[in-house]
Amino acid sequence: MNKLLSTLVFTLGLATADASAFAQDPIKIGYIGDFTGVAGALAEDQYQGFQLFLDQHDGKLGGYSVQILKEDSQWKPEVASQLVEKLIEKDKVPIITGITGSNIMMAVHGPITEKKVFLISSGAGPSPVAGKNCSPYAFYTARQANQISEVVGRYASGKYKNVMILAANYQAGKDVAAGFKRTFDGTIIEENYTALTQPDFSAEISQIQVAAPDAVFVFFPPALGINFARQYYQAGLTSTIPLLTTGFLDDQTLPSLKEAAVGLHVGEFWMSAVDTPASKALLDAFKKKFNRMPAAYAAAGYDSAVLLDAAIRRVNGNVSDQEAFRAALKEGADGSIRGKLRFNNNNFPIQSMYVFEAAKDGNDYAMKLTEAFPDQQDSYHQDCPLK
Repeated sequence: MNKLLSTLVFTLGLATADASAFAQDPIKIGYIGDFTGVAGALAEDQYQGFQLFLDQHDGKLGGYSVQILKEDSQWKPEVASQLVEKLIEKDKVPIITGITGSNIMMAVHGPITEKKVFLISSGAGPSPVAGKNCSPYAFYTARQANQISEVVGRYASGKYKNVMILAANYQAGKDVAAGFKRTFDGTIIEENYTALTQPDFSAEISQIQVAAPDAVFVFFPPALGINFARQYYQAGLTSTIPLLTTGFLDDQTLPSLKEAAVGLHVGEFWMSAVDTPASKALLDAFKKKFNRMPAAYAAAGYDSAVLLDAAIRRVNGNVSDQEAFRAALKEGADGSIRGKLRFNNNNFPIQSMYVFEAAKDGNDYAMKLTEAFPDQQDSYHQDCPLK
């Protein structure tokens, strides 16, 4: 009997030691962002939102230590593919998060999810991965790309009879243009897709002056979008042909655009004008830590950490139990800047979308909330075979 008791005590001791060792081992998480290139400001915003949550929780997620392996995809799909291979094959990460550009997502979605590594995107949400190519291993804490323009199309309907569209010629540009066209009830008189490397828009602005539409809808990555808005303003068009946009105008870029942005309307799932306790808490904490205003990518980055925190806690740190961890992610999370982060069948958020206007109040510039559209689902979820 004494021998049996000793064996049981020894076995229980080993089990306790193993559990303790597992709890202390850091969970490896790969982080990929386009820190250099035209989307660099977005990627930095995105990462800082993620890092803010970690700093608030002693570098832990779900109460467990994590090791963040940060990588720069440089806005280059081939670089991103190499990084994914390294993170999965060499570093053995069970989770990859970040992903800024849609061109990057299209390159890495398959290689990540086919290896049954969990992908938590806090940036890109292109249409192909929202529909028939959706994956049970991919979750999104920003928005599907079409959503930010669909609300602008709804806002513009009844206000303008005809609109001209300009967008960058890549996946996100095409998605965003399609979203606007889907919901705008007027006439699209012309569409123009420009190169991702094009900094000068004088030819396109001349075309706008000749066409004289009721309004113009544009989508460009931030660096290019800022160039376009300044050139549009310098041409004297801001006061005569309203500019509708999404993607580059937010609380982060408004201070650099100033007068060139006043009067522009933009669609997004979050900006500082969203008046909720969670939104205000994020805004105050981010400004205190980074001494600047956050943009929507910071909110999505923060929420990616909120989601991982909740899911890792639900599985007691055992992210290797893939079915349990997938179910834990699917439950969403409280504490999101949206209040409750909840997912559609394709693992994209069901959430409020907004239209904001850049305004001037005395010497200050701010984004004002113009219109809210609650409980928005993306337009591709019905094509996703997931339940």
